[in-house]
Amino acid sequence: MEFVQVQRIHKISRLQWMQYGAALLVICVHCGPILENPAYNHLLKGALCRVAVPFFALSTAFFVREKSRWQPGYFRTYMRSLVKNYLVWSVAFLPLGMLWLQQNLTLPLYLYPAALLVGVFYTGTFYHLWYIPALLLALWLGHFLVGKFPYKVLLSGFGCLYLFGCMETYYGFLPEGGMKVVVDAYLQLFVTTRNGLLFVSIFVVLGFLISDYQDQLHKLSSYYSWGLVVSMAGLILEERLIFGSGNLDSNFLISLVPLSFCLFLWGLAGSQQAPRIKNCSKYYYFIHPYAIFVVQQITQQEMTRGWEQFLLVVVITHGMSWLLVMGKGKLTGRYLSRL
Repeated sequence: MEFVQVQRIHKISRLQWMQYGAALLVICVHCGPILENPAYNHLLKGALCRVAVPFFALSTAFFVREKSRWQPGYFRTYMRSLVKNYLVWSVAFLPLGMLWLQQNLTLPLYLYPAALLVGVFYTGTFYHLWYIPALLLALWLGHFLVGKFPYKVLLSGFGCLYLFGCMETYYGFLPEGGMKVVVDAYLQLFVTTRNGLLFVSIFVVLGFLISDYQDQLHKLSSYYSWGLVVSMAGLILEERLIFGSGNLDSNFLISLVPLSFCLFLWGLAGSQQAPRIKNCSKYYYFIHPYAIFVVQQITQQEMTRGWEQFLLVVVITHGMSWLLVMGKGKLTGRYLSRL
């Protein structure tokens, strides 16, 4: 049993490398243009970098499902921990959120409390924090529905919701009237289709599916690489199709569903030594907007210098993450020394 556990942890290490890479992709999306050529820049940021969030959602769901199987009550403990962390980061980003409101919206002061509530429960108090309430909703839905309905029903249902969300990406192809009216009405009320119900839930269910059917899926491991190649080709073709089409955003891409599925299975099937850098990289997602803000203040301009500023943001993000890890380690050590 001990050998199996060690081997399982060793296999997870490739996924830790991939999670670190996904964190870099998130930073890339939030920086300014990386490549001078608009077409290539859109391919990078509008397609390839979009793999990061689905991969994170699928990974989180998988590990939550795994630990819940062996630790009764883990799901509730994890959700509470995630809520607490989210509230801490929401407070930490309130200054930048307030600054963004003042610069981009002419919102009366008396509506700021309402904006705060919308931010905390839906959009996040800053642009990147939308993912946590979305993940919380998707995890709760998945945990509640899996077992009550077969996976084919859940994947069909959430797949249809995901396709509706794709209307934001394919908005330029919608004819006047009909579906376009429905999408416009939805966006007027909910601002974006990027939320836990329409976007994250399909990937959470896939993560649960992989956890529940690992043995059966392992027998198909020889096909993962082919699945990656085909779905990646589909992603590139999809990006070329929507480029310059008048899309509202490109968060939703149909190819992301099979690509995330195959990518995670490929990572789960392999093994490599995991770097210690993973201790810092898990904070990259939360901290990097402050690093972007620092670089903007240093350069006194928007993020328009390509790779140089992107690398500078990564270095500052890593430095901030390292300080946070070291600080938490010292606080933990002092606490334990008093016991």
